[in-house]
Amino acid sequence: MVSEKINNTQIGGKKRSKFYDYIWNIKYLPRFKWAHLGERLAYERAVHKQRLRAEIAQAKREAAFFSSNIDRINNKKKIATASHDDNAIIPVKQSKVDEQESSDRTVFLKSLFT
Repeated sequence: MVSEKINNTQIGGKKRSKFYDYIWNIKYLPRFKWAHLGERLAYERAVHKQRLRAEIAQAKREAAFFSSNIDRINNKKKIATASHDDNAIIPVKQSKVDEQESSDRTVFLKSLFT
């Protein structure tokens, strides 16, 4: 009864008040409980966190793919330059990454996730 009486009426107050031109918008919800509102907000927060986790995982996969491609290209360049030398030994498998390359990679990955 109260919601029907107040709905679509002016809030009132003096003309200088910032709420003078505002209108009440009230609707009675017969079976509404405050617990329902809390549950809904908790659900939306959980969905948001899950979506963020999925986006971060995707970005990590892309960064790992990109860095592996960089490593592969660098290895091919080393093999190509080594094949031009007659006395050069062609590396079969890279056992340890140079310090400069690893620091470049960490700087690159930090720039992705900050």
